[in-house]
Amino acid sequence: SLQRLADTPARYGAAADLSVVDAREADITALVKDPRVAALDRVSSVSVTLGNESAPRTVVAVEQRKGDLPMEVVVGTRPSGRYEIALGPRAANRLGVGVGDFVTVTPPGATPTVLLMTGIVVVQAGGLGALGEVGLVTPLQLRDLASSAPVVSAEILAAPGQAESLVAELSSRWEVYRTGMPNEVRNLAEVLSLPKLLALVLAAVAVAGLVHAVLGT
Repeated sequence: SLQRLADTPARYGAAADLSVVDAREADITALVKDPRVAALDRVSSVSVTLGNESAPRTVVAVEQRKGDLPMEVVVGTRPSGRYEIALGPRAANRLGVGVGDFVTVTPPGATPTVLLMTGIVVVQAGGLGALGEVGLVTPLQLRDLASSAPVVSAEILAAPGQAESLVAELSSRWEVYRTGMPNEVRNLAEVLSLPKLLALVLAAVAVAGLVHAVLGT
């Protein structure tokens, strides 16, 4: 399961190769037409508080504009209607909620809204929130939650061999981030080498024991 996690970026919210921050609609349209772009999601985000918490959290709405960027659904489904939300695994665990529960979402300076939780998902958000903390709503619901203009990013999956070319070109015009493996996942991935190391150590001990037994005989 650790190997599957390390080898499947969508499982830790990194299915895209790069994120373009503050992307305008004209920019997104141009990127959709670029043959080097295999898939693109338009991600709008706002800051809210969840439940009785006071710390701000990120909630996003994802619109597929090209191709299919996978999103890991741990349990349940993505929200499909108004007054629905899916939470990241960490947020759901911290709030003690699951599919079918209700979550109070409060935009800054606005009236709280109660949303039905439809699932637990790991959202591609380009560094907008900590791993497993980002919530997902529909574009219509995001507009209701937005007390100001949402932050918009373009999450891009490059065609094979085109990621470096895209980053080099787009970085000269926009703020671009390369998607990478989070530290939490990287630390887990490093554990994958332990079984092989342990096997080598045990084999060496076995060989040393065998040699000692032969010499003793």
